[in-house]
Amino acid sequence: MDIGPWPWIATHALGFICLVLLMRKAAWRPILNFLDERRASIEKQFHEVEALKQEAEKTRKDYQEQMRHAQAEARELVVKARADAERLAESLRAENQAALDKSRREASAQIAQEAELARLELRRYAAELAVTVAEKFLSEGLSPEQKRQLTEKTLPEVEQAASRN
Repeated sequence: MDIGPWPWIATHALGFICLVLLMRKAAWRPILNFLDERRASIEKQFHEVEALKQEAEKTRKDYQEQMRHAQAEARELVVKARADAERLAESLRAENQAALDKSRREASAQIAQEAELARLELRRYAAELAVTVAEKFLSEGLSPEQKRQLTEKTLPEVEQAASRN
């Protein structure tokens, strides 16, 4: 009697069912637990990565904002420094111009004073010289009254000639 492949298939099917039941009792739970734990671990890591990405994005935005703020402050400082430098330069120019104007006025006043003193000295010297020359020429034949009149007449002419020079 030929039974055929049926006992062999039945034996294998029965063995497979026993293996599945054994695996289900012994290995299936631990494998499912391991897979559940692995899935939970991956999800946890994924959430951590997402949180880190969000934190990194927030940090990047904060950094960019700080950089914009620092650049704005730097620009303001440069503008302020330029304005301060211009004010200082203008102040120094004004002080130098005032000092130069004062020096010019003082020099002009001193030159005018010295020129006036020189004119007065020249007039005095010219008057003395005229008187001395006149005395020498007139001492021999003029009376004291004639000498005085001649001096009074000649002195303004000498002073006028001296003031022209």
